[in-house]
Amino acid sequence: MFDKKFKLEANQISYFRDNHKIVNALSFKIQAGCLLQIVGPNGVGKTTLLRILTGLLQPDEGTIYCDGAPIHQQLDDYQKKIFYLDHIIAVKPQLKAIENILYDSALALTSKDQALAALARFNLEACAEQLTGQLSRGQKQRLALCKMLCSSASLYLLDEPFTALDDSGVAITQQVLLEFLEKGRAIILSSHRLLSLAHSMTTLALGESE
Repeated sequence: MFDKKFKLEANQISYFRDNHKIVNALSFKIQAGCLLQIVGPNGVGKTTLLRILTGLLQPDEGTIYCDGAPIHQQLDDYQKKIFYLDHIIAVKPQLKAIENILYDSALALTSKDQALAALARFNLEACAEQLTGQLSRGQKQRLALCKMLCSSASLYLLDEPFTALDDSGVAITQQVLLEFLEKGRAIILSSHRLLSLAHSMTTLALGESE
């Protein structure tokens, strides 16, 4: 559900866990063709923030707007516009690699040719008919990124997308992200790796955990 006019705004959002403020009064904006990188050490709320932006978690304070309206008022439509890559590699070990793409409900319109092309892009074509449980952790991460390549989202929320990737996998992923930006898609990602992908990239640094 790609929208070249897509805009997202977080206005003073906070989130508490056990009376501890995990996310503290954050505000930012992102629009089509831009990338926001969330950086900071473990435990400062990067994953929590991304889950709030998906709508899976509700902020305790503040509001997130998509195209001018709060996301909780349009959650079904909003979630059709986003692709979320969890830091836990989201592939089913009992399925073949290609089946993980073809049977993903969020990628319902993906053809076998599209799935094979995505596998080839991430150098997994030889693994297409292999059970995913037999793949290495790096190959599983590449497979999860293949699903990203097959989506038609307006906003990509990526939690540590370079985890377990070798230098080749990192280079491929960065090139794919650049192509997404050039096509007008928006990206928000967390990473320990400082990136320099485009002039339209900004960085949101979260503070040290208490």
